Amino acid sequence: MIHITSHLSDLEALQEILMDHLLELVGAERGFLMLVDPEGGALEFCTARNFSKESLFESEFQVSRSIIFETFRSREAVLTSNAQDDERFQSAISVQELGLRAVMCVPVVVQDEAIGVLYVDNRLRLGAFETDDLEFMKTFADQAGASIHRTRLTRERNRLAQLFSRYVSPEVVGELLARPHDALSAQRRRVTVMFVDLRGFSALSEQLPPAELLDMLNEYYEGMLEVLFAHRGTILSFLGDGLLAVFGAPLAMEHQELKAIQCARNLIQWGESRQGLRFGVGMATGEAVVGDLGGSQRRDYTVVGDPVNTAARLEKLTKSKGVAVLVDEETYRSSGLTGGTNLGAELLAGKSNPVCIWAV
Repeated sequence: MIHITSHLSDLEALQEILMDHLLELVGAERGFLMLVDPEGGALEFCTARNFSKESLFESEFQVSRSIIFETFRSREAVLTSNAQDDERFQSAISVQELGLRAVMCVPVVVQDEAIGVLYVDNRLRLGAFETDDLEFMKTFADQAGASIHRTRLTRERNRLAQLFSRYVSPEVVGELLARPHDALSAQRRRVTVMFVDLRGFSALSEQLPPAELLDMLNEYYEGMLEVLFAHRGTILSFLGDGLLAVFGAPLAMEHQELKAIQCARNLIQWGESRQGLRFGVGMATGEAVVGDLGGSQRRDYTVVGDPVNTAARLEKLTKSKGVAVLVDEETYRSSGLTGGTNLGAELLAGKSNPVCIWAV
Protein backbone atom coordinates (compact mmCIF):
# COMPACT_ATOMS: atom_id res chain seq x y z
CA MET A 1 0.00 0.00 0.00
CA ILE A 2 1.25 3.53 -0.80
CA HIS A 3 0.55 6.42 1.56
CA ILE A 4 0.74 10.13 0.76
CA THR A 5 2.29 12.63 3.16
CA SER A 6 2.57 16.33 2.47
CA HIS A 7 4.65 17.26 5.52
CA LEU A 8 7.67 19.36 4.57
CA SER A 9 10.97 19.66 6.38
CA ASP A 10 14.33 20.96 5.17
CA LEU A 11 15.06 17.58 3.61
CA GLU A 12 11.76 17.44 1.74
CA ALA A 13 12.17 21.04 0.55
CA LEU A 14 15.57 20.13 -0.86
CA GLN A 15 14.08 17.07 -2.55
CA GLU A 16 11.47 19.27 -4.25
CA ILE A 17 14.17 21.56 -5.65
CA LEU A 18 16.15 18.59 -6.95
CA MET A 19 13.01 17.06 -8.43
CA ASP A 20 12.25 20.28 -10.30
CA HIS A 21 15.73 20.17 -11.85
CA LEU A 22 15.33 16.49 -12.71
CA LEU A 23 12.01 17.07 -14.48
CA GLU A 24 13.51 19.92 -16.50
CA LEU A 25 16.67 18.02 -17.46
CA VAL A 26 14.94 14.80 -18.60
CA GLY A 27 11.81 16.43 -20.01
CA ALA A 28 9.36 14.68 -17.70
CA GLU A 29 5.80 15.77 -17.08
CA ARG A 30 5.64 14.54 -13.48
CA GLY A 31 8.07 13.24 -10.87
CA PHE A 32 7.63 11.33 -7.61
CA LEU A 33 9.94 10.24 -4.81
CA MET A 34 8.65 7.46 -2.58
CA LEU A 35 10.43 6.29 0.56
CA VAL A 36 9.82 3.42 2.96
CA ASP A 37 8.44 4.60 6.26
CA PRO A 38 11.05 3.40 8.83
CA GLU A 39 8.33 2.51 11.35
CA GLY A 40 5.42 1.30 9.23
CA GLY A 41 7.41 -0.24 6.37
CA ALA A 42 5.06 1.13 3.66
CA LEU A 43 6.07 3.26 0.68
CA GLU A 44 5.10 6.90 1.17
CA PHE A 45 5.09 9.76 -1.30
CA CYS A 46 7.64 12.30 -0.09
CA THR A 47 7.84 14.45 -3.21
CA ALA A 48 5.23 14.87 -5.94
CA ARG A 49 5.91 17.56 -8.58
CA ASN A 50 4.94 18.52 -12.13
CA PHE A 51 6.90 20.28 -14.90
CA SER A 52 5.45 23.64 -13.78
CA LYS A 53 7.27 23.25 -10.45
CA GLU A 54 4.00 22.76 -8.61
CA SER A 55 3.28 20.31 -5.83
CA LEU A 56 0.80 17.59 -6.71
CA PHE A 57 -0.19 16.92 -3.13
CA GLU A 58 -3.04 19.42 -3.36
CA SER A 59 -4.62 17.54 -6.27
CA GLU A 60 -5.55 13.98 -7.11
CA PHE A 61 -2.82 12.08 -8.90
CA GLN A 62 -2.15 8.50 -9.89
CA VAL A 63 0.92 6.57 -10.91
CA SER A 64 1.57 3.03 -12.06
CA ARG A 65 1.72 0.87 -8.97
CA SER A 66 2.81 -2.07 -11.13
CA ILE A 67 5.96 -0.30 -12.27
CA ILE A 68 6.71 1.13 -8.84
CA PHE A 69 6.40 -2.12 -6.95
CA GLU A 70 8.26 -4.13 -9.59
CA THR A 71 11.13 -1.64 -9.49
CA PHE A 72 11.22 -1.71 -5.69
CA ARG A 73 11.04 -5.51 -5.57
CA SER A 74 13.62 -6.23 -8.25
CA ARG A 75 15.84 -3.20 -7.64
CA GLU A 76 16.08 -2.94 -11.44
CA ALA A 77 15.59 0.37 -13.23
CA VAL A 78 12.75 0.63 -15.74
CA LEU A 79 12.75 2.63 -18.99
CA THR A 80 9.87 2.41 -21.41
CA SER A 81 9.00 4.73 -24.31
CA ASN A 82 5.39 3.55 -24.43
CA ALA A 83 4.20 1.67 -21.37
CA GLN A 84 0.87 0.78 -23.04
CA ASP A 85 2.60 -1.25 -25.75
CA ASP A 86 5.38 -2.59 -23.55
CA GLU A 87 4.82 -6.33 -23.05
CA ARG A 88 6.17 -6.05 -19.51
CA PHE A 89 3.28 -3.80 -18.48
CA GLN A 90 0.47 -4.50 -20.93
CA SER A 91 -1.38 -6.52 -18.31
CA ALA A 92 -1.14 -3.74 -15.74
CA ILE A 93 -4.55 -2.11 -15.44
CA SER A 94 -3.08 1.09 -14.02
CA VAL A 95 -0.87 1.59 -17.09
CA GLN A 96 -3.80 1.29 -19.46
CA GLU A 97 -6.20 3.37 -17.37
CA LEU A 98 -3.70 6.18 -16.88
CA GLY A 99 -2.68 6.24 -20.53
CA LEU A 100 0.99 6.20 -19.59
CA ARG A 101 3.56 6.68 -22.34
CA ALA A 102 7.19 7.33 -21.41
CA VAL A 103 8.15 6.16 -17.93
CA MET A 104 11.39 5.91 -15.97
CA CYS A 105 11.57 4.36 -12.53
CA VAL A 106 14.70 3.58 -10.50
CA PRO A 107 15.19 2.14 -7.00
CA VAL A 108 16.72 4.23 -4.24
CA VAL A 109 19.25 1.95 -2.57
CA VAL A 110 21.41 2.74 0.45
CA GLN A 111 23.98 0.27 1.80
CA ASP A 112 22.40 -2.54 -0.21
CA GLU A 113 18.94 -1.80 1.19
CA ALA A 114 16.09 -0.51 -0.98
CA ILE A 115 14.63 2.50 0.84
CA GLY A 116 12.44 3.88 -1.91
CA VAL A 117 11.70 4.53 -5.58
CA LEU A 118 12.20 7.51 -7.90
CA TYR A 119 9.62 7.75 -10.70
CA VAL A 120 9.03 10.15 -13.61
CA ASP A 121 6.65 9.94 -16.54
CA ASN A 122 5.36 11.75 -19.59
CA ARG A 123 1.80 10.82 -20.50
CA LEU A 124 1.77 12.88 -23.72
CA ARG A 125 4.97 12.20 -25.64
CA LEU A 126 6.24 8.81 -26.87
CA GLY A 127 9.95 8.18 -26.52
CA ALA A 128 10.39 11.14 -24.19
CA PHE A 129 13.24 9.41 -22.33
CA GLU A 130 16.49 7.87 -23.55
CA THR A 131 19.16 5.66 -22.03
CA ASP A 132 21.25 8.67 -21.05
CA ASP A 133 18.28 10.04 -19.14
CA LEU A 134 17.96 6.80 -17.23
CA GLU A 135 21.67 6.81 -16.31
CA PHE A 136 21.35 10.39 -15.09
CA MET A 137 18.32 9.44 -13.04
CA LYS A 138 20.19 6.52 -11.47
CA THR A 139 22.93 8.91 -10.37
CA PHE A 140 20.33 11.30 -9.02
CA ALA A 141 18.71 8.46 -7.05
CA ASP A 142 22.09 7.44 -5.57
CA GLN A 143 22.81 10.98 -4.43
CA ALA A 144 19.31 11.45 -3.07
CA GLY A 145 19.55 8.17 -1.18
CA ALA A 146 22.87 9.14 0.38
CA SER A 147 21.47 12.52 1.47
CA ILE A 148 18.37 10.91 2.95
CA HIS A 149 20.47 8.35 4.80
CA ARG A 150 22.72 11.03 6.31
CA THR A 151 19.75 13.14 7.33
CA ARG A 152 17.98 10.20 8.93
CA LEU A 153 21.13 9.27 10.86
CA THR A 154 21.47 12.83 12.09
CA ARG A 155 17.82 12.94 13.14
CA GLU A 156 18.15 9.59 14.91
CA ARG A 157 21.29 10.71 16.74
CA ASN A 158 19.59 13.95 17.80
CA ARG A 159 16.53 12.03 18.97
CA LEU A 160 18.68 9.60 20.94
CA ALA A 161 20.70 12.37 22.53
CA GLN A 162 17.55 14.29 23.48
CA LEU A 163 15.77 11.21 24.80
CA PHE A 164 18.54 9.53 26.76
CA SER A 165 20.11 12.67 28.21
CA ARG A 166 17.20 12.48 30.67
CA TYR A 167 18.03 8.93 31.68
CA VAL A 168 21.76 8.27 31.57
CA SER A 169 25.10 9.98 32.01
CA PRO A 170 26.70 11.92 29.12
CA GLU A 171 29.27 9.14 28.77
CA VAL A 172 26.56 6.53 28.19
CA VAL A 173 24.80 8.86 25.72
CA GLY A 174 28.04 8.96 23.73
CA GLU A 175 28.18 5.17 23.65
CA LEU A 176 24.55 4.98 22.53
CA LEU A 177 25.18 7.34 19.63
CA ALA A 178 27.84 4.97 18.37
CA ARG A 179 25.29 2.12 18.15
CA PRO A 180 21.78 3.63 18.06
CA HIS A 181 20.01 0.42 17.02
CA ASP A 182 20.79 -1.05 20.47
CA ALA A 183 18.86 1.69 22.20
CA LEU A 184 15.33 2.32 20.97
CA SER A 185 14.09 -1.01 19.72
CA ALA A 186 12.00 -2.85 22.30
CA GLN A 187 13.76 -6.03 23.31
CA ARG A 188 13.99 -8.62 26.03
CA ARG A 189 17.11 -8.45 28.14
CA ARG A 190 18.36 -9.29 31.58
CA VAL A 191 18.21 -6.23 33.83
CA THR A 192 18.45 -5.29 37.47
CA VAL A 193 15.59 -3.04 38.50
CA MET A 194 15.82 -0.61 41.43
CA PHE A 195 13.05 1.22 43.27
CA VAL A 196 14.08 3.95 45.73
CA ASP A 197 11.81 5.68 48.23
CA LEU A 198 12.53 8.66 50.47
CA ARG A 199 11.45 7.78 53.99
CA GLY A 200 9.40 10.28 55.98
CA PHE A 201 8.47 12.33 52.94
CA SER A 202 4.80 12.62 53.90
CA ALA A 203 5.71 14.22 57.22
CA LEU A 204 8.17 16.58 55.53
CA SER A 205 5.57 17.62 52.96
CA GLU A 206 3.26 18.67 55.79
CA GLN A 207 5.94 20.63 57.64
CA LEU A 208 7.71 22.48 54.83
CA PRO A 209 6.35 25.32 52.68
CA PRO A 210 5.86 24.28 49.03
CA ALA A 211 8.90 26.23 47.75
CA GLU A 212 11.21 24.68 50.35
CA LEU A 213 9.79 21.25 49.69
CA LEU A 214 10.50 21.55 45.96
CA ASP A 215 14.00 22.82 46.62
CA MET A 216 14.64 19.84 48.87
CA LEU A 217 13.31 17.40 46.27
CA ASN A 218 15.39 18.99 43.52
CA GLU A 219 18.51 18.68 45.65
CA TYR A 220 17.56 15.12 46.51
CA TYR A 221 17.10 14.13 42.87
CA GLU A 222 20.25 15.92 41.74
CA GLY A 223 22.31 13.97 44.26
CA MET A 224 20.55 10.74 43.41
CA LEU A 225 21.34 11.21 39.73
CA GLU A 226 25.01 11.79 40.44
CA VAL A 227 25.23 8.54 42.38
CA LEU A 228 23.22 6.58 39.80
CA PHE A 229 25.19 7.90 36.84
CA ALA A 230 28.48 7.15 38.61
CA HIS A 231 27.40 3.50 38.66
CA ARG A 232 26.04 3.61 35.06
CA GLY A 233 22.47 3.29 36.22
CA THR A 234 19.60 4.45 33.99
CA ILE A 235 16.92 6.62 35.59
CA LEU A 236 13.51 5.78 34.14
CA SER A 237 11.13 7.94 36.16
CA PHE A 238 10.76 10.07 39.25
CA LEU A 239 7.95 8.93 41.50
CA GLY A 240 7.23 11.93 43.69
CA ASP A 241 9.39 10.94 46.65
CA GLY A 242 11.13 8.08 44.87
CA LEU A 243 12.45 6.87 41.58
CA LEU A 244 12.73 3.88 39.27
CA ALA A 245 16.11 2.97 37.80
CA VAL A 246 17.55 0.05 35.85
CA PHE A 247 20.98 -1.47 35.34
CA GLY A 248 21.79 -3.35 32.13
CA ALA A 249 19.76 -1.16 29.74
CA PRO A 250 19.86 0.51 27.29
CA LEU A 251 23.34 -0.99 27.03
CA ALA A 252 24.39 -4.35 28.42
CA MET A 253 26.49 -4.10 31.56
CA GLU A 254 28.97 -6.50 33.12
CA HIS A 255 28.47 -7.21 36.82
CA GLN A 256 25.25 -5.19 36.80
CA GLU A 257 23.96 -6.79 40.02
CA LEU A 258 27.12 -5.87 41.92
CA LYS A 259 27.08 -2.32 40.54
CA ALA A 260 23.42 -1.95 41.48
CA ILE A 261 24.04 -3.04 45.07
CA GLN A 262 27.07 -0.74 45.33
CA CYS A 263 24.93 2.09 43.97
CA ALA A 264 22.23 1.42 46.58
CA ARG A 265 24.79 1.45 49.40
CA ASN A 266 26.25 4.73 48.15
CA LEU A 267 22.76 6.21 47.94
CA ILE A 268 22.22 5.32 51.58
CA GLN A 269 25.55 6.93 52.53
CA TRP A 270 24.76 10.03 50.47
CA GLY A 271 21.39 10.38 52.21
CA GLU A 272 22.94 10.11 55.64
CA SER A 273 25.30 12.96 54.75
CA ARG A 274 22.35 15.17 53.77
CA GLN A 275 20.67 15.91 57.10
CA GLY A 276 20.01 12.24 57.71
CA LEU A 277 17.80 11.52 54.68
CA ARG A 278 16.71 7.89 54.83
CA PHE A 279 15.93 5.67 51.85
CA GLY A 280 14.34 2.33 51.22
CA VAL A 281 15.67 0.42 48.20
CA GLY A 282 14.29 -2.71 46.56
CA MET A 283 16.02 -4.56 43.71
CA ALA A 284 15.29 -7.57 41.54
CA THR A 285 16.98 -9.15 38.53
CA GLY A 286 15.52 -11.01 35.57
CA GLU A 287 14.29 -10.74 32.01
CA ALA A 288 12.18 -7.73 31.09
CA VAL A 289 11.11 -5.82 28.01
CA VAL A 290 12.96 -2.52 27.64
CA GLY A 291 12.69 0.10 24.95
CA ASP A 292 11.07 3.25 23.67
CA LEU A 293 7.45 2.37 24.45
CA GLY A 294 4.18 4.29 24.28
CA GLY A 295 1.72 5.81 21.82
CA SER A 296 1.86 8.51 19.18
CA GLN A 297 1.21 11.26 21.75
CA ARG A 298 3.79 10.19 24.32
CA ARG A 299 6.71 7.79 24.29
CA ASP A 300 9.20 7.02 27.03
CA TYR A 301 12.09 4.69 27.53
CA THR A 302 10.84 2.22 30.09
CA VAL A 303 11.02 -1.34 31.41
CA VAL A 304 8.18 -3.82 31.78
CA GLY A 305 8.28 -7.24 33.39
CA ASP A 306 8.39 -9.34 36.53
CA PRO A 307 11.60 -7.79 37.96
CA VAL A 308 9.83 -4.41 38.05
CA ASN A 309 6.97 -5.76 40.15
CA THR A 310 9.31 -7.68 42.46
CA ALA A 311 11.59 -4.70 43.04
CA ALA A 312 8.60 -2.49 43.86
CA ARG A 313 7.31 -5.01 46.41
CA LEU A 314 10.76 -5.35 48.01
CA GLU A 315 11.10 -1.59 48.37
CA LYS A 316 7.82 -1.46 50.30
CA LEU A 317 8.94 -4.42 52.41
CA THR A 318 12.03 -2.55 53.65
CA LYS A 319 9.79 -0.64 56.07
CA SER A 320 8.42 -3.66 57.90
CA LYS A 321 11.79 -5.45 57.82
CA GLY A 322 13.57 -2.42 59.22
CA VAL A 323 16.36 -2.49 56.63
CA ALA A 324 17.48 -0.05 53.97
CA VAL A 325 18.15 -2.37 51.02
CA LEU A 326 16.40 -5.60 50.03
CA VAL A 327 17.25 -7.69 46.97
CA ASP A 328 15.93 -10.93 45.56
CA GLU A 329 17.93 -14.17 45.43
CA GLU A 330 18.94 -13.70 41.78
CA THR A 331 20.41 -10.26 42.43
CA TYR A 332 22.34 -11.38 45.52
CA ARG A 333 23.63 -14.63 44.02
CA SER A 334 24.73 -13.00 40.75
CA SER A 335 26.46 -10.10 42.51
CA GLY A 336 29.07 -12.40 44.00
CA LEU A 337 28.79 -10.59 47.34
CA THR A 338 29.09 -12.32 50.70
CA GLY A 339 27.96 -11.16 54.09
CA GLY A 340 24.35 -10.38 53.25
CA THR A 341 21.56 -11.45 55.57
CA ASN A 342 19.12 -14.07 54.34
CA LEU A 343 15.67 -13.04 55.56
CA GLY A 344 13.98 -16.15 54.21
CA ALA A 345 11.18 -16.43 51.66
CA GLU A 346 8.25 -14.05 51.40
CA LEU A 347 5.09 -14.37 49.34
CA LEU A 348 4.92 -10.95 47.70
CA ALA A 349 1.73 -9.43 46.34
CA GLY A 350 1.12 -10.53 42.78
CA LYS A 351 3.58 -13.44 42.99
CA SER A 352 2.50 -17.08 42.94
CA ASN A 353 5.70 -18.37 44.57
CA PRO A 354 7.63 -17.08 47.59
CA VAL A 355 10.70 -14.93 46.90
CA CYS A 356 13.95 -15.45 48.82
CA ILE A 357 15.01 -12.08 50.22
CA TRP A 358 18.41 -10.74 51.20
CA ALA A 359 19.29 -7.62 53.17
CA VAL A 360 22.51 -6.10 51.83
